[in-house]
Amino acid sequence: TVDTIGELQMVQPAEYWFLMGSDMLANFPEWRNPQRILRLCRIGVVPRPPLTALDVEARVPLEFHERFDVLPMAPEETSSTEVRNAIRTGRLRPDAVPRPVLEYIKKHRLYPAA
Repeated sequence: TVDTIGELQMVQPAEYWFLMGSDMLANFPEWRNPQRILRLCRIGVVPRPPLTALDVEARVPLEFHERFDVLPMAPEETSSTEVRNAIRTGRLRPDAVPRPVLEYIKKHRLYPAA
């Protein structure tokens, strides 16, 4: 993540956002160079049930508060990990991702079968 966002900033400087589900938030401080990620972009966290926006805000480490935003959205039960696994096993629900996204994934062989 830090390398990708760093490359994006070099090629096309802008205010980037990194979006994640609240399930990923707990491990964010352990990611490679989270402080640099926060210097390069803002983090948008989408509450994933059973967590609420208040739960998410309470879980953001204090040193990261200035660069995190909770993005209230309709609950999405499916995680990116589940989508990747479903693609790899050929069990992806037709409504799991938009058709153009699925076509891109297939064209670039992003998640090959195991």
